[in-house]
Amino acid sequence: MIWIQRGLLVLTLVFAAATMWIAVEIRSVPVPEEFDLPNAFETPILAMEFPRDAEDLDFVRGLENEDMRRHIFVVQYIDRYFPWAYGGLLACFAGSIMIMVMRRFSRQKLLHVSLLIVWMVLTASVIQGDLRENAAIDRALSAVLIDSAALQATLDTVARSVAVHAWIKWSYIAMMIGLASLLLIASRQRTLAGLALLPVIATIYAALINSTGPAIEFMAQAIAVFFLAIPVMAVYFLVQSFRRTEPENESPRQVET
Repeated sequence: MIWIQRGLLVLTLVFAAATMWIAVEIRSVPVPEEFDLPNAFETPILAMEFPRDAEDLDFVRGLENEDMRRHIFVVQYIDRYFPWAYGGLLACFAGSIMIMVMRRFSRQKLLHVSLLIVWMVLTASVIQGDLRENAAIDRALSAVLIDSAALQATLDTVARSVAVHAWIKWSYIAMMIGLASLLLIASRQRTLAGLALLPVIATIYAALINSTGPAIEFMAQAIAVFFLAIPVMAVYFLVQSFRRTEPENESPRQVET
């Protein structure tokens, strides 16, 4: 199992590099010099993900907002690859910790099967949730290009659909991070587990208590910081895996003897 863990940690570093590269590409897309976002948002793509109603889509409607609409279109084009990168990052990192837990509880076969099922379901849900959110945003962008009275009656529904898919995506990401935190606790890495819980708490706060732009911006930043911390933890665990370890089912005192 140790070689599987090491392989997953190496893949974690590969997906981390891909995630950072795509994130840099997204952030490098030019933003209009002057714009007014709804709900006190500062990031256009987040404002596009969480519209409350048709009025929250006004910042991408009309000829006067053509530059902003172009910015969202380009970000959406790049973002189509993003879920595969960060989804793989989360999956490989959580999988590597899961192997550590399996090695510690080597006789708990039911636990192994349960962890594998949860891990696979959450991995698929994270990627699928982002792809569905992208599709919802694309539909919204297509809708705002049509200026008709009939559309005005349904634009509220389109806006709410985007927000629902966005919350589903971010909730799955938080659940995957929560799984990683629980696995860290089980592998006796409680300090790292506590740090992993911060973006989970930020997501719960934004989703259930304060769904304003600043709270959602903080949630996204907390998750982004965790993504940056993953390769650091992966290197740490990779180095630890190559150190001399005690044989299975033997205590350190037995090994010394």
